[in-house]
Amino acid sequence: MLNQELEKLGFQIESAQGALVDATIIESNCRPRKEIIVSVDRKEDADAEINPPMIEINESKDPDGRWIKKGNKSHYGYKGFISVTKGDGYIQATRVTPANESEMKVFKSFVEDIPSSEIFADKGYTSTENNALLRQLGKKSRIMKKAVRNKPLKQWEKVFNRLVSHHRFREAFSTLKRRFHLNRFRYVSLQKVQSELIFKSMGFNLLKAANSMA
Repeated sequence: MLNQELEKLGFQIESAQGALVDATIIESNCRPRKEIIVSVDRKEDADAEINPPMIEINESKDPDGRWIKKGNKSHYGYKGFISVTKGDGYIQATRVTPANESEMKVFKSFVEDIPSSEIFADKGYTSTENNALLRQLGKKSRIMKKAVRNKPLKQWEKVFNRLVSHHRFREAFSTLKRRFHLNRFRYVSLQKVQSELIFKSMGFNLLKAANSMA
């Protein structure tokens, strides 16, 4: 957990009331020489049955990276997850998984690392199980509502989504990619790229703290 790593260095981030959970695809430093299984991203899975995954042929020097398709582009690498405190925007927890791992499945283990009492997230994390998990952990669910076939959103759900969207915080990933070159990991293997995300998140927090004192 990022807070623990910061405490070892003498820094401490107080637990905020709310936390925003988000994820992004981060390319591996080593792409395979051949195509392997391509999973369809959660927002682009409408044609999954029409275009089944390719057969796996993994010849990458990065043993833990995986393919995922987002839109019309395929990516080989990982998904980086972060939890950002609502308001001041400090990163308080991180997680890295292979790119093809479902965000819904990661949510359960990741949210347990977050000390905040409110969890904000986009509709990609919407499920009965996730809302029940947050109640079990004593956290308030601020996950955006998602319409399903033949069941459009109710008016109160649309209002709820607008209120949640006001708290969406994308500066962290934007800054990590622009200032800390996180578009592509420098190292290979899950353990090393997880460490890289932790250290760059610590750098992000230190930069934010320095700017707040300027």
